[in-house]
Amino acid sequence: MDEDRRPLPKMDVNALRARLNTLRGRHAPPAPAAPSPSETPPAPVEEVLGLQPHTTEAGVCLVRETRLPLSTRYGVAPLAELQRPHGERIARLLRAPAWRTFDFRQALFLDTETNGLAGGTGTFAFLVGVGFLDDDAFVVRQFFLRHPGEEPAMLAALQPLLERFDTFVTFNGKSFDIPLLETRFVLARRPLDLRTRPHLDLLHPARRIWRWRLTHCDLGTLERQVLGVRRAAEDVPGWLVPRYYNDYLRTGNAAPLRGVFYHNRHDIVALAALSVHMATIVADASPALGLAGADLFGVARLLEEGGHWDEAEAVYRRALQSQLPHALRREALKRLSLLFKRRQRWEEAAALWRAMLAQGDLFPYEELAKYLEHHARNLPAALAVVQRAFHDAREGCLRLNRAEREALLHRLARLQRKMEQANTDE
Repeated sequence: MDEDRRPLPKMDVNALRARLNTLRGRHAPPAPAAPSPSETPPAPVEEVLGLQPHTTEAGVCLVRETRLPLSTRYGVAPLAELQRPHGERIARLLRAPAWRTFDFRQALFLDTETNGLAGGTGTFAFLVGVGFLDDDAFVVRQFFLRHPGEEPAMLAALQPLLERFDTFVTFNGKSFDIPLLETRFVLARRPLDLRTRPHLDLLHPARRIWRWRLTHCDLGTLERQVLGVRRAAEDVPGWLVPRYYNDYLRTGNAAPLRGVFYHNRHDIVALAALSVHMATIVADASPALGLAGADLFGVARLLEEGGHWDEAEAVYRRALQSQLPHALRREALKRLSLLFKRRQRWEEAAALWRAMLAQGDLFPYEELAKYLEHHARNLPAALAVVQRAFHDAREGCLRLNRAEREALLHRLARLQRKMEQANTDE
């Protein structure tokens, strides 16, 4: 028989099976330890967090409601201000006349907590907090998912509130909370148009006002540095919230979520307080409010850009009477002088430009020289300002780059020609 076609030796199947069983036992993961008889399962989440069941046509979700009397002050802001008409003030804050009809009583304050911060269809809101006025109270209602399968019920419970109110108030909600919720409604096959609703997103006007003093303009920083509120130790940092919820899903232990509910509830109340505070300061930045000089500058600039020049002038003056960093004081003087120039209040503008000379900036020399040349018709005085600019540059009181120096030389030559021509005409 051909050697290559000899039959294979007979395999001992029983021995092979025994060997495989041995290998499986060697590499298998350890079996989970049996629970100790002394261990008790975690308490139900409803009990731990004080939640109540809410039945909808899509199932049951859990809700917690907190009512704050409107006599409550949240830092510097009284919640009773939510009852007053603030449409004109919010229109001024947003530089949008269409907001003159806005009413906080028709607004829904909203903030979500999610299972992740990356976005995408895998991100969902496990806790949605809303706030609204109800008679003599500010109500905070929090909707919670024990597990992702309850999302249709939560959305069904949330939808009537989203449809009841005219306007959303959020902090960065235009970019995050509202698109997220709209996506979840679509995925749940109950599409709801949320992005086209009027939306007061406080992030953007807050940055315009407070970026001159605060490095960060997140809601937590504004709550501490502007409203004057310090949260209790039980608060959970926003970046930890997803981890706490995912741990709860894995272990069933809801106790750490107490801090998440605390965090969400205070975010909602902070939204309401910050809203009325911002409406107040753009209407009357009076000394009684105790605003920092940099904050006054931010309010004045916002008012100026919105065309409220009388109010902007008053707040710029108040800012200049307060403690301001040198660079910000110079910027306030500059903007106030340009406001005078825009309104053709030349003498007041020129007085500011003269006060700003020798402070390192070419701006007042140029503006004063232009005024003297074209409006006061005083060529010798205009020439003297340009010559002083070169003198101050040599003395180190004025910094000039190459383009600025060339522009100043061009102005100097033109003024000298004009004066020569004027002397010739005489």
